[in-house]
Amino acid sequence: EVYAPSLAVVALCLWILLRWAAGNDGPRPLAPLLLIVYVLSLSIGVHLGTYLALPAFALFLLLVERRVLFDPRFLALAAFLTLLGLTVHFFLPIRSALNPVLDEANPETRHEFFDFLLRKQYKPNNPFVRQAPWSFQFEMYWLAFQRQFGGLLPILGLAGAWHHWARARRSFVLYAVLFLLTSLFLVFYMNFTEHEVRERDYFFAPSFFLWGGWMGLGSAAIVAWAGRARLLGGAVPLRPAALVLLALLPAALLARSFDERDRRGNYIAHEYAWNILSFLEPDAVLFTNGDNDTFPLWYLQEVEGVRRDVRVANLALLNTPWYIWQLKHLEPKIPIGFTDQEIEQIRPVRTREGAVLTPKDQAVFEILRAADWKRPVYFAVTVPDLMGLDRNKVVSLEGLVYRVLPTPTESFIDVAKCEENLFRNYSYRGVLTAEGASDDGVARDSNEVKLVANYSAAFGRLAIQFRNEERLPDAVRAMEMAGRITPRFRVYEGLMGPLYAEARMFDEAETLFQRQIEEAPDSLGAHLGLAYVRERQGRAGEAERFYRSAIALAPEHQEAYLRLCRLLIQEGDLQGGREVLAEWLAIRPDDAAGQAQLREIDRAISAGAGAGGETSGADS
Repeated sequence: EVYAPSLAVVALCLWILLRWAAGNDGPRPLAPLLLIVYVLSLSIGVHLGTYLALPAFALFLLLVERRVLFDPRFLALAAFLTLLGLTVHFFLPIRSALNPVLDEANPETRHEFFDFLLRKQYKPNNPFVRQAPWSFQFEMYWLAFQRQFGGLLPILGLAGAWHHWARARRSFVLYAVLFLLTSLFLVFYMNFTEHEVRERDYFFAPSFFLWGGWMGLGSAAIVAWAGRARLLGGAVPLRPAALVLLALLPAALLARSFDERDRRGNYIAHEYAWNILSFLEPDAVLFTNGDNDTFPLWYLQEVEGVRRDVRVANLALLNTPWYIWQLKHLEPKIPIGFTDQEIEQIRPVRTREGAVLTPKDQAVFEILRAADWKRPVYFAVTVPDLMGLDRNKVVSLEGLVYRVLPTPTESFIDVAKCEENLFRNYSYRGVLTAEGASDDGVARDSNEVKLVANYSAAFGRLAIQFRNEERLPDAVRAMEMAGRITPRFRVYEGLMGPLYAEARMFDEAETLFQRQIEEAPDSLGAHLGLAYVRERQGRAGEAERFYRSAIALAPEHQEAYLRLCRLLIQEGDLQGGREVLAEWLAIRPDDAAGQAQLREIDRAISAGAGAGGETSGADS
């Protein structure tokens, strides 16, 4: 975590600067300012965001003692201390030259070292080419701001800002400019898209801290006012009441957000990584997607020594030559046929079909070729694009990973391996209790929710395969696990009820569908589900009622019409079935299959009428 330490650096420098400015009226010493320069230089290794404070600090110096900014002695010492602060980072090229397993950006040369310090790898979007509407970007900041304080509490900050302006205008300018730089300017500069991989509120933490300072000033101003105020002739003391009330505000904020920040019992990332690594074949190559599915694996390998024979290859880094070189040369090595010169010169290329192959694509295909099925190759399920291997049907799900196969497969899932991993091998500490119920006592952030959902997705895939193999009890068991792990899992909500019904667990199915209707009365799936349950129970009249309610909810939804038509025909009501199908065809007259079915029903009605048979389901 770099944002809290970088915020602490900004707070420390701000405090030093204000203490320096509050000194005597005579010439102020340069030492505190030089200390600020040195601390900021040291903080480069923490986060570059600390340098956002520099423009505000410079403006404050112009207002307080501008001679400092033009003092050759100060400027020379500041430059020297900046370089001196940078020297603590010289361990980076020394460490990198030793080629450790984790050596991001490979900062061995002077050029690579400074690129590393300047975070060139994380260069933001061009702020003058907006990646999302201004309204969205500012709304994103405002929502993050509201989550920090909530309700009317930010008004205290406005009171504090006014009090600050009235009492100390020069320090107000410093504080206000710093707040604007860490809030509105960052919205402009970072230029976030509408599809960021995670919540980006942490970038704005300094602005939340600064507003909290104004809230503190506002609280002090209110307490001072309460000490002077007289209510009912002074019979009611306002100052103690104001102190108690203001002390309760941060306590209320703590109580509101404590559960979200409580890490007790949270082993989600650890167990997820352990589950992935522990059950791969020896000497496997595992492709991962990003931070959340990679760093926990590296932690287990490098700190706890778990499965160090497995080579974790991060696809996001595979677009860089230095990372491909490391995979080729550092243990556990991956077979790569590219020469070092080819790796250094790797660039995107266009195929004859017009597709663009990125360095990542080229590296993955080369690794697959060079492995030659002598080393098992896997993709984590978090990888959204399986390089077309899924389209070629040469991957098979084994729980939290896809295994690459030498020959195509039809099922996309290794049922035996999935069942073994999901039900017997994997640990669900922090996700499920010892009794197998959902562990609601462990708070999950958005990233952890996504990670945990991968378990449910695997159970859902396994349940569908069990269903296809007519192993209904196993399908129900797998889908129930998906629901316990992620209670609002979309696949569970859609398939659990029908599975219950197919397994003739009608009470469970009805309970589930009724709950869904209570939560969302216009839930089409729940109405169709209840109709299906009634149909399987042989209660055709009630099934018809629910099918008609589904049609009323979604008049253009084909499935409800066809199911009701089929039900009525099965009950002997050919005319009723015809009317329902005709209703659908009035909406979609281009439905050729429906038109053909209507002609068949007409022939059946004509044949029944010619033979003197019944065409209505009156007896049913």
